[in-house]
Amino acid sequence: MSQIQCDLIVSPISDTLIVKNMFKTAGVPAGSTFSFIVNRVRNPLSISAIEMTLTTWTSIIFENPGLSVSFRGLIDKGPGLFKAKLPVPIDPASSIINADSSVVSEQTTLIIPFKIPVPVQLALGCTILITLPDDFEVVDGKLTQFRGWGIF
Repeated sequence: MSQIQCDLIVSPISDTLIVKNMFKTAGVPAGSTFSFIVNRVRNPLSISAIEMTLTTWTSIIFENPGLSVSFRGLIDKGPGLFKAKLPVPIDPASSIINADSSVVSEQTTLIIPFKIPVPVQLALGCTILITLPDDFEVVDGKLTQFRGWGIF
């Protein structure tokens, strides 16, 4: 695999990466595959598929870095999907569940501390899924209070 020397424009305003000057000496035949490694990009807070748009142009007409770029000659445009493979699991060794009462069939308060394996951002879409074993009964409308504390 050969490496291509190119220039990169990052636009945080429009959430775009513009790769330019890839072919300074010669072109590449149709059907060729390119791979880009982009590092230090923060993953989305959702495990739902997120669509990215890939667009190729013949040249740049005007460039104001970070603000706007105008292009000439649309070659192709298409979607690419980014999807996380699995949610990040919480290490069972970092969580010990405590209950106010250990009497069989009595209602109790569970305290579930755990260490988070990834940074959590203050944004909508962050989900923590707590699955209790079948021995526990959680009835919709009967769960009276749910509180979280720590990093929130």
